[in-house]
Amino acid sequence: MRRLHRRLALLATATAMVSAPAAAELVFWKEVAGWRISRSSDEPSCTMTSSYEREGQTFLFLNYTPAKDDAYLAISNNLWQSIVEDEKMVLDYHLGGEVWSDVKATGLSYSDRSKGFSSLFDGSDFLTDFALAPYLKIMRGETVIDRLSLKGTKAAVIELSRCAASRNKGLLKDPFAN
Repeated sequence: MRRLHRRLALLATATAMVSAPAAAELVFWKEVAGWRISRSSDEPSCTMTSSYEREGQTFLFLNYTPAKDDAYLAISNNLWQSIVEDEKMVLDYHLGGEVWSDVKATGLSYSDRSKGFSSLFDGSDFLTDFALAPYLKIMRGETVIDRLSLKGTKAAVIELSRCAASRNKGLLKDPFAN
């Protein structure tokens, strides 16, 4: 569990670097169906995370920012040492019967020596597919990178949305629109 919390902190920092100039801290919100839901300390967003016990330990981090309607997905594993930080790649994400093809991904490297990749998605559409899918299979060309169970994601995504909505109360999507 200690390793999981260290990974959460590392991934929160990675998310903060993508979405904000200052490092954000994750604050525990709720545990739902095996997923840990947290909110950002300084951004109007929430995250859900899960760790998969397998060789190399795969870790999944999903951040949702309703004001931007984006979902930032990061997946890492201790064995993926050939990933180069900031390397650009194209991946396919299979969410049950739905496929998000030719998605741009960026290589990540963490201080605990694990490596991974991240992608940015249209938030509401991706969350719907993610919530309803029984699994997530990630592919790079014909190579399967990983296949992860999404058991419990429907309940977790509902709670993630509640968390995010509580962070955005009273905020207009575009306060400059007429």
